[in-house]
Amino acid sequence: MHSTSNLYRQGTGLRWSMGTTITIFLLLALTLNPTAASATTLKPSFNGPEAYSYLQSQMVFGNRIPNTTAHQNCVNYIAATLKDLGLTVSYQNFTGSSGEGLNIPFVNIIGVLNANNTTQRRIFLTAHYDTRPFSDHDIDGRPTSPDYSHPVPGANDGASGVAVLLELARVMQQYNRTRDIYFIFFDGEDYGTNEGSMLYGSKYYASHMSEAEVSSTDYLVLLDMIGDKELTIYREGESDMGLMDSIFSKAEDLGISQFINTTEYNIIDDHIPFKDRHMKVVDLIDFDYPNKTLNYWHTPADTIDKVSIGSLEATGKVVEGFLDDSIVSHTNNGGGNNNNTTPPPPKPHKDPKFIPGFEGPVLVATVAIVILLRYRRSIRA
Repeated sequence: MHSTSNLYRQGTGLRWSMGTTITIFLLLALTLNPTAASATTLKPSFNGPEAYSYLQSQMVFGNRIPNTTAHQNCVNYIAATLKDLGLTVSYQNFTGSSGEGLNIPFVNIIGVLNANNTTQRRIFLTAHYDTRPFSDHDIDGRPTSPDYSHPVPGANDGASGVAVLLELARVMQQYNRTRDIYFIFFDGEDYGTNEGSMLYGSKYYASHMSEAEVSSTDYLVLLDMIGDKELTIYREGESDMGLMDSIFSKAEDLGISQFINTTEYNIIDDHIPFKDRHMKVVDLIDFDYPNKTLNYWHTPADTIDKVSIGSLEATGKVVEGFLDDSIVSHTNNGGGNNNNTTPPPPKPHKDPKFIPGFEGPVLVATVAIVILLRYRRSIRA
């Protein structure tokens, strides 16, 4: 009985030791294998709730009408957020020189996220952040011609585009970028009652670009009114059709049905001054707000309850995917980060560390030998 029991324990010890050895081999191989480790790394992804929080923060200020305290508070907020995300921030301060914005102070906000290598190329991601100082229609959509007593809150027409840009600024810093990204927030887009009294910020920016700056900019993407709960983004007729092909193809690949691949409108918007400089531009806009029968556009009904996290996320993920295809390198030779400011610290993770060279196999063999020696000693005992 004693002998049989001892053999059983020895056999169990053998099975346990070999099982332990195999397990350790597998764990160490996985830990030391760079391919296996990288396979568990998740790609950065646009976060709808995070974008919505950026939208909420803007709405707290109230109506962001140029030359008001709420407007200045919004300027400070956008700039501070960009700086916190590690971007370099600058301003274009100017005064309206014509129309209803004559002598009104405006300011464009520019945040730059540099490429991960040395480049002379860049792209523009843009939106306007100001809100309309009056309503064109009442809350039921009837013309009011214009009603300064009820300015437009601008949850969708203003805050939604800014929110998506800020979240893209957070997400894109995690990519291996081959182009500098200029996040531009235009002022005075919605200021007046006619075309001569609107688009102040984009007109000023475009008119002050040198020919060298124009030629070094690959394209401009404008986001406007992209938070509607009933989001439907059609191809916009003044936009570059080649870029539209890429964007709407990406939406189809991602299964995002809110992008409708037919041309519906020709919109006068902040992309037009850059198109006039012969740049490639795209306007992503849902002009049916909320649909073809109801109208919240330029009314007091443009409030935060009319936008949704899902719509912000749908737009953001399509733009992120498009950027991934067009300005991201998927090789490991992208070089160092040229940002002049320190990016936010990476989130802690539990990914195993790769030990380069031959140290890995030596460590595995050492552990195996130690286990086998201990096992042999236990048998002799």
